Amino acid sequence: MGCNTSKPNVQEPVIVKSTLNGPENGILKNISQPAPVTNEKPEGDAESVQKEEAKSDQLDGSISTKGEQVVQSVSTTGVQVEGSVASKGEQVAESVSNKEVQVIKSMSSKGEQIVESVSTQGVQVSKTVASKGEQVDELVSHKTEQVEEMVVTHVEEPVATVAETVAEAVDHTEDEVKEINSALEEAVAESVQNKEEKEEEEEKAVADPATIPEVVAQVIEEQKDEPEVAKTEESEEKQEQAAEQTENQTEASGEKDTASQHEQSVTKNDEAPQ
Repeated sequence: MGCNTSKPNVQEPVIVKSTLNGPENGILKNISQPAPVTNEKPEGDAESVQKEEAKSDQLDGSISTKGEQVVQSVSTTGVQVEGSVASKGEQVAESVSNKEVQVIKSMSSKGEQIVESVSTQGVQVSKTVASKGEQVDELVSHKTEQVEEMVVTHVEEPVATVAETVAEAVDHTEDEVKEINSALEEAVAESVQNKEEKEEEEEKAVADPATIPEVVAQVIEEQKDEPEVAKTEESEEKQEQAAEQTENQTEASGEKDTASQHEQSVTKNDEAPQ
């Protein structure tokens, strides 16, 4: 085989010189561009050319119709959006105004209710204060009357009765003491007189010798009577003790009578209706 030294059909690049940033810079750049290709077709393909042109016309028509439809849709949606925004704005404004009117009405009605309630409560409070003041006055007057009655019944009357009973008891005990003292004085005087008479008789008997036996007999009898004399002395002491006991008993009975009378007066006053 021989060597084929023929070169392939390759288009060499055309070197184009162009200035960038104006000719003042003097910068040149080599831009390689391919050689222009000519669409040369054989003459027998005329039908295919017509078909391609028809397709291009159809594409242009569809693109134009689609563009018009897009424009129309955009315009209609814009109108709809503007209408919806306007309607929603009106609705919002109406709702806000309605709510404001309702708020104002509710506030006015509540204010009237509050004013009415305050007025009614003020009247009730004044009535309750007046009624309570009257009740307090009545209670105070009633209690003062009760206190006065209690003072009269439980203090003044019992004190008077106790004073009367004490005075009566003192008078009674004084009379009894006087009677007892007088009785004792009489008994002492009688005993003294009896002793004096006996001493005189003994002296007379001693002076008269004829009466010696009688004197002896009297002495014997006196010796027999000495226990009786002791008994008389003991009886006198017992009388004195009895007198003292009677005095103590009378004083105690007087105090008991006064205490019992005081208790009876207090119980009567407590049982009396108030």
